[in-house]
Amino acid sequence: MLKPVKRTNPPGKIEKKIETISNRGNISRKHFFILPYFLTITLLFLGTPQKISAAGAWPRKVNSGYAQLSYVHLASDIFFINDAKEKRQDYSRDELDLYAEYGVAKNLTAVLSGPVFISHSLPNADGSGIGDANLELHYAKKICGIFLGSGLGFVIPSGESDRSDSLSTGAGSWDGLVKLFMAKPFWKGRMAVDAELGYRLRAEYVDVYTAGLNLSGKLPYGFRLGYGIHLQQAIGSIDESKVNPYLGNSEGVEYFTDGIYLGYVFKRVSASFTMNPLIRAKGNNLIADSYQVFALGYSF
Repeated sequence: MLKPVKRTNPPGKIEKKIETISNRGNISRKHFFILPYFLTITLLFLGTPQKISAAGAWPRKVNSGYAQLSYVHLASDIFFINDAKEKRQDYSRDELDLYAEYGVAKNLTAVLSGPVFISHSLPNADGSGIGDANLELHYAKKICGIFLGSGLGFVIPSGESDRSDSLSTGAGSWDGLVKLFMAKPFWKGRMAVDAELGYRLRAEYVDVYTAGLNLSGKLPYGFRLGYGIHLQQAIGSIDESKVNPYLGNSEGVEYFTDGIYLGYVFKRVSASFTMNPLIRAKGNNLIADSYQVFALGYSF
């Protein structure tokens, strides 16, 4: 009579060992989940801001909002002249920008943005004051895992626009804004890509279209890392006599810029730093140097 074989492991022990080994593998993968972020950003940086907010393709929840105050600094003596860089007179600019959004209804977000104070100067002149404001309404909805949105708005000419030395703080015209948005989260929400296409219907200057693409990721301990590219292109014939070298939204200003962004989020408070080098521009008398942005935000 055959004797039953004695089990060397109690029932379920082998399965538990396999599960433990599998879990260890998962823990290791979690430890290294940050690696794709740095690889992606590094590759893009060798080749080209992401704000901590929800508007655009990301709908803001009803009766919730976000406000951000940004300080922008630029100092340069390099300008584009006939599409080439050359040194000119020293120019400096300091700007305090407000960005605010609020969920007014399901999938509907109101956005207000613009400089609340601009101060810029040349060796023999200076100008300061409030800038033009943008008021927009964004509609966004999630469809098949992709967030799609559109926006309508207008530019309020609240800035000063009649200075003869070009150190104005506004463009001086009521302009219409039309925008389209798209966003897609991936890697279980640890990364996201969003894109924007806009058209500015101008009353005083030639119309322009804008396009932007942002890649952002969540890092450990509340940090955020992002990279973005942005361009503006004129549509129609440009009147060179109207080009203001110290105002990015004047006649026919065309450029391509990128920026790398580092942010931090703690509960409702956020902080960020963005470095934007202007790497290409068309036309005459356009500033050709990097600028820095420091921002503080609060969600409510």
